[in-house]
Amino acid sequence: MTVLIVENAAEATRGQICRWMLEVKPGVFIAKVSAIVREAIWKLVKEDQRTLGAILAYSAPTEIGFMLEMYGEPRRSIIDMDGLQLIKRA
Repeated sequence: MTVLIVENAAEATRGQICRWMLEVKPGVFIAKVSAIVREAIWKLVKEDQRTLGAILAYSAPTEIGFMLEMYGEPRRSIIDMDGLQLIKRA
């Protein structure tokens, strides 16, 4: 399962993401996609000049069962402590 949350992405970018994912709320996408598709979507989001921030969460064989990636200027950041991802508030 993959969840993507984008802030202020261009309509064209959101439209391209909708090819693979369901937009359940403006800027919130969810789907079960392959790693290759997930990486392509993440690259698309990072190339959008209007995107202020984005968070990507996807299933992975880790202690917590998923991985997190952040892009842009979110108020929170990811800290890796011995393989466990934690969120640090700014």
